[in-house]
Amino acid sequence: MNLIQELSKSISCIVNTHYPDHALRISYKSLLFTRNGRLFFGKTEEVITEKNLSDAFRVQVHIGKRI
Repeated sequence: MNLIQELSKSISCIVNTHYPDHALRISYKSLLFTRNGRLFFGKTEEVITEKNLSDAFRVQVHIGKRI
């Protein structure tokens, strides 16, 4: 993840992940597909939300804060 973060400073990188914490850590824009065909695109902190992830994965999601 550190390498991708470094590379993205000088070039565009597209990363496919099933780990929302990776997106929150390294990206400033995200695209989220849900099982029912909904798409969310925009700033990562606006896309990777408890509500959107709960909709996408059909489970209750809680996003904690890093300290």
